[in-house]
Amino acid sequence: MENQARVQIVVLAVMVSASCLATFLPDAQGMPKETENLYVSSDVFGGPMVLEIIVRDDAISGADAAEPDVTFDGSSLRMTQGTDGHWYAYVADTSLARIIDDATKIAGTGMDFGVECDDPGFLDGSFGESAVVFTSGATCDSSTGPGFMQMIRAPKSPMSGATLGNNGLGDIQHWPFIQTFEMTAGDQMGIAYGAGAPDIVVTYNDPAGDSAFEFDRESYPRDSDVRMTIRDMQLNVDPTSEDLWTFDVDGSGEIYRRLFDGMGNLVKTDKEDIDPGQIYHYGAINGAKVYDMVLVSGPPGTDAIRTVDNSLQ
Repeated sequence: MENQARVQIVVLAVMVSASCLATFLPDAQGMPKETENLYVSSDVFGGPMVLEIIVRDDAISGADAAEPDVTFDGSSLRMTQGTDGHWYAYVADTSLARIIDDATKIAGTGMDFGVECDDPGFLDGSFGESAVVFTSGATCDSSTGPGFMQMIRAPKSPMSGATLGNNGLGDIQHWPFIQTFEMTAGDQMGIAYGAGAPDIVVTYNDPAGDSAFEFDRESYPRDSDVRMTIRDMQLNVDPTSEDLWTFDVDGSGEIYRRLFDGMGNLVKTDKEDIDPGQIYHYGAINGAKVYDMVLVSGPPGTDAIRTVDNSLQ
């Protein structure tokens, strides 16, 4: 008779997934929201998550349209027109953007927010008074080269109208840029487009204890695949593309973003493998949860789970 071995799995418990996992989660944990002309990727977000805000209005979808008036918590929000005629903005928390950027020692890796600009000169007009801007460009100058941002990997290309993006964008290398604001847990902020139109209210949430973790069955026979689902919005930071994560299972439990690309290849910088210690990562000691599962093993002494070094990292 086969024995059952109990296996303990440690999972970082931080935030509930939003956006792309919204169909699996209660409304209170984050859902995309929209009005007739305004769309927001999630009404609950937190940590380093980037919020995508889109204006979809046929009246201003042409290449000669003027930039719409949009506010975030009362502060003016600069919008960039995409090739589909819609207008886009990306928003995040200033404090966490700075913490992550300072901890990212290899530019263009992990959760790099790009270059912080004290006085952005790459856009006609000014940003909101309380906004701190991070650009994809290598510098904050009007003309620049390719930069390092990794937080938004698949934005809509800017429209080539009267000006690039129809907002005076000086160089395509500056797109996308992220407008960040100081936020604290529990803050509720209104996003408004147009006079008299209803706001969409978003909440910046403290996500501790809100993650979800589940397996596809209660027990597993030998040589079977183990399928598990992690619902955690801190693992869903980019609203434009899939986030790729690597879990360190040697006991320390760190979680890294984009150590590997979408094809499973190790990401390299200057033709060298990334040193994980040089990029920002999540640590497992913050609100870790322990989950038990039962696996069916062979005779006594037979391993229920065996881990093998991937020889890559």
